[in-house]
Amino acid sequence: MKLQLGDPVSVVLRGNKKPIQATFLAWKPSLQGEDEVYLVVEWNGEERKIRDIFIGELNGKQYTA
Repeated sequence: MKLQLGDPVSVVLRGNKKPIQATFLAWKPSLQGEDEVYLVVEWNGEERKIRDIFIGELNGKQYTA
């Protein structure tokens, strides 16, 4: 999924139903695993990193890591 800095994103974490409305900042690789990345967003005025394995849906589409 192509996202650009500042794009609005809707993220549903696995096991949840309510989306988080945030602003996309970046995809960052994890230092602990080659295939792991973090979705970095601004949410409620704070920068948050979400491990890709915890993302259930991104912008209404099922996310597969």
